[in-house]
Amino acid sequence: MKIGFVGLGVMGGPMARHLVHAGHEVTGFNRSPEKARTWAEATGGRFAATVAEAADGADLLILCVGNDNDVRAVVTEALSHLSACVIVVDHTTTSARIAREMADLATTSGRAFIDAPVSGGQAGAENGQLSVMAGGDEAAHRVRDDVDAFGLPGGSEARLQPVRDGVERQATAGVGEVFRAVASGGEDALNGPHAETGTGDAVEEYDGVGLVGGHGGT
Repeated sequence: MKIGFVGLGVMGGPMARHLVHAGHEVTGFNRSPEKARTWAEATGGRFAATVAEAADGADLLILCVGNDNDVRAVVTEALSHLSACVIVVDHTTTSARIAREMADLATTSGRAFIDAPVSGGQAGAENGQLSVMAGGDEAAHRVRDDVDAFGLPGGSEARLQPVRDGVERQATAGVGEVFRAVASGGEDALNGPHAETGTGDAVEEYDGVGLVGGHGGT
C-alpha cells in the first residue's frame, strides 16, 4: 500500500517506520525538512518536500501533527491531491469539533476521515505497542490491518481521549500522594486518611520501586 505520512516527530516518526517495516511504501513529510530527510534515510521510506507530495498517489494518508489548526491545514491542502475514496487517518490528539469538521470536509470531497488518537507515549510508538482508538464509519474497518483500528461513529473517540488522559493523570497523582505521605510519615501514614481509601495496598504493591524519594524517583 502507498501511504503518505505527515508529521514525523517523536510519535509519528516511529509509527511511520513501523509501516515501512510492514512492507508499505511510505512517503513522509515533516514541516522541518531535515527531519523528514533523516527519517527517510534511516528507514528506507521516501522523502516528501510538501504535504501535496506526500498525498499524491497515496492509497492512505496518515497524520500525526500538533493541534487542531495543523490538522485543518494539512487536510485542506491534501484533499485536492488525493484520489477519490482515499482514507485520511488522523492520529493527532484533537478536539471533537475538528474531527467532525474534517470528517464532513472529507466526505463532501468524496474521501473518508478517521479520527484515531493514540495512547502509549513515545515508548509505545518506538515499540509498536500503541493503543489506537479510531472513530469513523465503515472506513475504519478498511484500514484496520494497517493502523490497528476499529470503527466508532465519527468524532466520538476524540472526545474519549481527553477523558482517558484525565483518568491517567488523576491515578498518577493519587499514587504520588500516597508515596509522599509514606516518605514524610513512615508506616504511620498508612493508618491515616489513605488507609480508608484502600491505598495502603498500592503502597505495598509499589514498595521498593522508588517512584518518589531516595530510590531514584522524581
